[in-house]
Amino acid sequence: MGIHNPSENVSSTQYGCLQSDGGIYEIWQKARINASSIQGDKTNFQQFWSVRTTAHVGGTIDTGNHFRAWAAAGLKLGSQLYMDIVVEGQLGAGNATITVGTAPKTSVLNYPTSTYRSQRKAGTCAKPSSTSSVKTLSTMVVTTTAAAVSRVATTAAGTT
Repeated sequence: MGIHNPSENVSSTQYGCLQSDGGIYEIWQKARINASSIQGDKTNFQQFWSVRTTAHVGGTIDTGNHFRAWAAAGLKLGSQLYMDIVVEGQLGAGNATITVGTAPKTSVLNYPTSTYRSQRKAGTCAKPSSTSSVKTLSTMVVTTTAAAVSRVATTAAGTT
């Protein structure tokens, strides 16, 4: 599991946790000040993050679950202009294959690892919000190396 975490910033706030895709994710909001965005340079906007607490290899990520959890936590997306799907290998090597679209027709291997990232700043994920009964809106398949960390990050330009 990598050493970078977007929540390690003085301007970030934890808004709870989400249980989805066989794992627990911390929900974070990070203020971006004078940052580049699709609206230009030196813009101010909020960035939302779901950061998985354990490393894993393979599996699926239901982005709809993350969007609904953000909304339930009071994080407003506004008009979504674009979406980044990011797979980062921190101090690792290997490759990643991402398929965006419908759910896979065959089973997708998911290998949890023993690596656990200690929780940051504001709290715990003891009581995650579950979205298991919510209909899937979108699916992403990620295959990574054991050294990689999967993250779903969406920039919500124009929200405050």
